[in-house]
Amino acid sequence: MNASADLMTAPVGGTGHPGPVPAVRRGACPSLDQPMRTGDGLLVRLTPSRRGLTLATAQAVCEMARRHGNGLLEISTRGNLQIRGLSDDSAAQLSDKIDPLRDHFRFGLTVDADPLDPRDPNENGRAKAIVGRIEHEAEKTGLKQRLAPKFSMIVDAGGPVDYSGLKADIRLRLLETQRWAILIGGTEATGRHLGDLAADEAAIAACVLAAVIATIVPNARGRDMQADQARDAISCVAPSFVPAVGDASPFRPADRQTVADVGALRLGGTMAAILSPAYGTMTADDLQSLIEAAASLTDATNASRIRIHTVPDRLLVVTGLSAHGAEALLGTAAAKRFIAQPDDPRRAIACCAGHPACASAYFDTHGLADLLVSHGLLGNREQPVHLSGCKKQCARPASAALHVVGTTAGVDCLDEAGTVIAQYTRPDDTLPLVLGLPQSEEGRP
Repeated sequence: MNASADLMTAPVGGTGHPGPVPAVRRGACPSLDQPMRTGDGLLVRLTPSRRGLTLATAQAVCEMARRHGNGLLEISTRGNLQIRGLSDDSAAQLSDKIDPLRDHFRFGLTVDADPLDPRDPNENGRAKAIVGRIEHEAEKTGLKQRLAPKFSMIVDAGGPVDYSGLKADIRLRLLETQRWAILIGGTEATGRHLGDLAADEAAIAACVLAAVIATIVPNARGRDMQADQARDAISCVAPSFVPAVGDASPFRPADRQTVADVGALRLGGTMAAILSPAYGTMTADDLQSLIEAAASLTDATNASRIRIHTVPDRLLVVTGLSAHGAEALLGTAAAKRFIAQPDDPRRAIACCAGHPACASAYFDTHGLADLLVSHGLLGNREQPVHLSGCKKQCARPASAALHVVGTTAGVDCLDEAGTVIAQYTRPDDTLPLVLGLPQSEEGRP
């Protein structure tokens, strides 16, 4: 089909696109101080504060993305905000522009916790207090500097944002008993369960575990620690700790009463509009339009209460709205290529920026994704199709039904074990294989 010429990059050394540049190794963590070099320039990752971004701050980010980058913004799998296409000079300029806004972003050790949970801290196991103490201890002791770049913790009290499928080096999960389970490595299902302890000892236990992990080998992660060693370390600082019997010992997490998903969601006394940029990518202009639409829904006084959050599963959440405002904003979002319906089949595809946005990519991942949807792909969000422009495999989900990876010769199709099961010279030749994958049991993503 003719579309294949658009999906592939021009041959290396030919006219037009000069050919993909070498992919950067996985494992680096782009930050404001240490941007990551990608195919389309430098990438900076920002983590909005748990209070969210005001509309004015979000507008400033859009302007920075246009002025200093290539105008593309992304929401990562873990809910970070990424600015693409920076140069060495413009990255330094961006850092200067962000500096007065630092209170609107989180820096330091990665500690993920639900910013949307409307419950009082005393009712959700004091999660906010636990997070605050972890961050305070990490800052005081310089813990982050001793840990691997992507070292992360999750404090999950069972709020609307579902962290169960994200990997974490250390995870604290609220139990039905209001005690906290502590796990190392993996997701909630695959992490090694060490035991449980009281809320007031959870933060210090997590910090001690992290400090011990840092001494194992350079860039050690939670998976590198022996469970018995971890239990011994916790027992030294947490008298309430009850060790689990075996790494796979079951535990009963507190129920997640509400799950944040695309659509309108009530949070306390207000509503939120939850949407997702298609394939995690949006232009600064489209986000700007969304911000202006949100501002138009209320007066200047109430507009100051509206916040924008970026959370896992590449979701963008606008809080502080009325019921009418949430529905109106979802309508505006749908017209701007945002995903505004929970059954949108694009949610069953995980893909990187691809060509032409990224010069490392060998094909247009978003173009192939749109082609799959136009041919009737429903897919399965639990086992998405993963499209990666190069072997770096950016945007790789925790698990996938199939990985389609760009190469110098075309594309390789890999299973979860990394075994190549098919090779094609043109991306669109993958359609029969991808469309033949099992679909969602409900017939929708």
